[in-house]
Amino acid sequence: MGLFDGLEDSFVDVVEFGVGLPANTYEAMVSDVTTEQKDSGLYLVITYAVTAGPMKGKTHKEFQKMVVGRATTEKDQKTLQFIKTRLLSLGIPADRQNTVEPDDIVGVEVAITLVPQKDKPQYNNISRVVLINQSSTPVLALPKSASVPSTSDAGTKVDPFA
Repeated sequence: MGLFDGLEDSFVDVVEFGVGLPANTYEAMVSDVTTEQKDSGLYLVITYAVTAGPMKGKTHKEFQKMVVGRATTEKDQKTLQFIKTRLLSLGIPADRQNTVEPDDIVGVEVAITLVPQKDKPQYNNISRVVLINQSSTPVLALPKSASVPSTSDAGTKVDPFA
């Protein structure tokens, strides 16, 4: 007698499970930003949660090795360039990137495009991140602790990044 003798399986569709989200473009929201220590170094991890369509609720994590200390090699400089470009695509201006906090990015609505990796086509990487709605960016990426000047302060210049 087999383990599944007696089960009626003719009405059940077989579901093939791949590795992560299939290659496509998805509406998503940044749901988490963390760092993760691996054997090969420290990584910035940005998690995107799909917000629409049949994959709604599924997530995709983007890992980028971080540079610790000065970027002295060309590879380190390319890594920093990628991170800076990603932060720009998430609505964080260049003058705020050194002080950005995870809460400044979590909740940002984007469209992500996933494409197969060249050497491992069963895995998909993010090839593009585009803001869906400019109003979803964190108030021009002001720090969460910054206060917006009231209209009574309109005559005085306030630098919210100072």
